[in-house]
Amino acid sequence: MAESFIYANGRISGEETTLLDQRMWQMLISSLNEEEAMRLLGDTWYGGFMQYHSMEDCFVKAMESTEDELIELSEDERLVRGILHRRDVRNARYIWKNILSGDVSEDEIEVERPGLIKTETLRKAVNSAEARDELPLLFLRTLEELLENDRVDIVEVDRKMDQLAAAVESDEFIEINAGFRTFVMTNIEQKNFLTASRCSIDGVSR
Repeated sequence: MAESFIYANGRISGEETTLLDQRMWQMLISSLNEEEAMRLLGDTWYGGFMQYHSMEDCFVKAMESTEDELIELSEDERLVRGILHRRDVRNARYIWKNILSGDVSEDEIEVERPGLIKTETLRKAVNSAEARDELPLLFLRTLEELLENDRVDIVEVDRKMDQLAAAVESDEFIEINAGFRTFVMTNIEQKNFLTASRCSIDGVSR
């Protein structure tokens, strides 16, 4: 246990040197277009993901690499499960929002690589009770609540998915240790504050 902690701690300390500094952020903000921003990022840790061409794809692959790193270093299965389920929440948001709103066909929905739930299961669950039985309880409850209404309000879908994301983090992370609990709860509070601020600015009723 002690040796693995020392290894993980040293590896994380080493990776901290790859974070973007204030000067780089200022240069990125001042860049004229995506091409210039990508050129700047080419000299950073993100340069290893430039083969994916677009900035969005670059960041997605970088995020996936970071998640893999955390999973590799983790000694607590709850952390791994929580990281993977957060990805499942994002995929569920993409898939359910588009299917329920009828914006695009199912084949056109862009998703991330699956966490612990197959994207095909998330797709089928909208119309199949049998597929819904394969969903974790938190996901199942959220989808059932969305399916209760004949007309789907996109704002309501986002609200339900925000609640699911918070519930997954609370369920998977807060019991790991006091530090994770503080991190998760502070993160949720920050999201609530931002949501309340946007509602206040847009004149949305309580």
